[in-house]
Amino acid sequence: MDFGYFLKGLAATGIFPSDLFNTWNYGVTRRGRVVLFDYDDVIPIEHASFSRKPGAYDESEELAPEEDRIVATANDFFIDEMRSYSGIPQRLKGVFELVLGDLFTVEFWHSVKGQVSAGELVDITPYDRAMKFRRA
Repeated sequence: MDFGYFLKGLAATGIFPSDLFNTWNYGVTRRGRVVLFDYDDVIPIEHASFSRKPGAYDESEELAPEEDRIVATANDFFIDEMRSYSGIPQRLKGVFELVLGDLFTVEFWHSVKGQVSAGELVDITPYDRAMKFRRA
């Protein structure tokens, strides 16, 4: 769960970890916080282009290697692939998607990118949500 909140926190500050699919780039501190170890693939969220991976038009395209039919730049990210390559253990995927499933949608990333580009401050809770003050 903290990994998901970590990704949302980075996005809210205008940062996208473009090497998102390599789980060895992340770790957990002694205090249980998720951290990023590899900064060479971090880009401003405004430079990222979020979309769904294009499907094949016909059977011949379906049989061809994806790299022959999909044209993408280094800043193009197919968000629908996050489910498969996020590194979240299978036994935890259901609960992760229940709470943080919006991370797997293009709409979430477009929304945050738009907010950051507009200069809006996005709320980030940098501590355990169970310890958050409650309004009376």
